[in-house]
Amino acid sequence: GEYIAFYDNSGGNILVYKLSDSSLRIIQTQMGITGALSPDGLYLVYPELSISRGILRLFNTDTNLIREISNPADQADEQFATWSRDGRYIAIGRRPADMRGTQLYLLDMETFNHSPLLVDHKFNHSSFSWNRDGSMMVMTRFRQLLDNGQPNSEGTLEVWAYNLVTHQLYRLSEEGTFTLSPKWITPPSRFVSQ
Repeated sequence: GEYIAFYDNSGGNILVYKLSDSSLRIIQTQMGITGALSPDGLYLVYPELSISRGILRLFNTDTNLIREISNPADQADEQFATWSRDGRYIAIGRRPADMRGTQLYLLDMETFNHSPLLVDHKFNHSSFSWNRDGSMMVMTRFRQLLDNGQPNSEGTLEVWAYNLVTHQLYRLSEEGTFTLSPKWITPPSRFVSQ
């Protein structure tokens, strides 16, 4: 709760404002996306353009140091990311070079290892949101290919939940034309029994 991050269209920068000392950090970027602050506010993960694909960078809000966290050998296009609530993992929207759609990968922040979490070439995945204990994610999925491999011209956005423990998918809604970013409703901590 000490940092606020937002994108400044006029300057083409991400601005990170620290409430306790009113300091402002400026991150130059070409993507036009704010990125996501870690739960403790120490890091901001954000996408950046690198030649012909998106890569992810990690900005330290205390030191202003930037580290690339995409694996260059993967040649994948990474466009967005969201932190688990404990800050241990980052869910990454990644489009591998051999696929049309964005898939769900997991980055372990202790080891910096990337691993596929939900990969289905028939679907495009987006708008990931973690639940409180990090056991499930909710997302939108768009079926871009039919079972026969042909493009799906009548596809619509659907809301799905994914259980990271059992690796099961649950479709929560169909034809969600106006469903853009499903989120978990998390009560304030004072209302959650310990």
